[in-house]
Amino acid sequence: MAVFKRSFKRLSADDSATEKTPLASLGPAKPKRGRVPVLIVHGGAGTISREGHTKEEFEAYREGLRTALRAGNAVLERGGNAMEAVCAAVVQLENNPLFNAGKGAVFNSAGQNELEASLMLSHPPSSSIPATRRGAAATLLQRTKNPILLARALYLSSSENPHVFLCGFPAEELGASRGVELVDPSYFWTEKRWREHTGAEKETAPMGTVGAVALDAEGAIAAATSTGGITNKLPGRIGDTPSMGSGFWAETWTLNQTGSYACSVASAQLAANFVIAQRMKLLGESLEKSAKKAIDELGEGGGSGGVISVDEEGRFAMLMNSTGMYRGVARPGEAPKVAIFADEALA
Repeated sequence: MAVFKRSFKRLSADDSATEKTPLASLGPAKPKRGRVPVLIVHGGAGTISREGHTKEEFEAYREGLRTALRAGNAVLERGGNAMEAVCAAVVQLENNPLFNAGKGAVFNSAGQNELEASLMLSHPPSSSIPATRRGAAATLLQRTKNPILLARALYLSSSENPHVFLCGFPAEELGASRGVELVDPSYFWTEKRWREHTGAEKETAPMGTVGAVALDAEGAIAAATSTGGITNKLPGRIGDTPSMGSGFWAETWTLNQTGSYACSVASAQLAANFVIAQRMKLLGESLEKSAKKAIDELGEGGGSGGVISVDEEGRFAMLMNSTGMYRGVARPGEAPKVAIFADEALA
């Protein structure tokens, strides 16, 4: 048996500066403190019909969303930052086999699980992290129990990892050196996903992601996403989930007016999150109006899906052009509210 060992050079601040840094905002603004925190999550969007599951099965999805919201909201209630809140929420979704991420990840055409996740912030959570470093992502993961925790570890390891995107074995080894749990690939096997892979499951195969966005009391915003990708995708396929500006986005600006925004996309068909940010920043549109326009354009291009997003005032949007999106919201001191179908109110 061959044993692979890899060492990671500790890079200096000068070394880190040699990496391209396209994430620097146009005139970054300081976060506005004293905000009322809020957390929004999604568990994927698409063709969801009331006839597709029993009432008990839909309630299991709703409880899965509530569990994620409780975990992330607990972080905000004790004064934690937005990054830790979105990671805590996504971990719960990754641990739930109902959702296409982590334990519930779909199989590729070779019968393997290849997972991906990402994290992005409007501001670094501490002064020890360069101001231009706003996110990290990882893909082609086969042993990481919670991919979002790997994305978090890669982001915080700015000296060992000056990059914003890593994949496969090296990413997982670096994560393990930072305490990220690795498991045997068999951990991800579930009967339902295997039946979808073999065609024995007649239900429409999932294509969605899971995600969370949050605003904390310090005015910082974060977005996190995680997915198993598309059922029977070719090995090595990389989707929009780990691609900044496609599956997720978080930004702050002082162009025309100060603003901050974060978004996670529940579709693999349009960079809606970046479109929303640019409309808010350049046209001065509200979050709701910008999100609706992006979803309308998604439909005009033949795509379907949804987005969750939040701005620096705590206003949020959960929009879709599909029949449903597993979604929910929570604020400190309040019970989580969730919904599934497009015509269903949060409750």
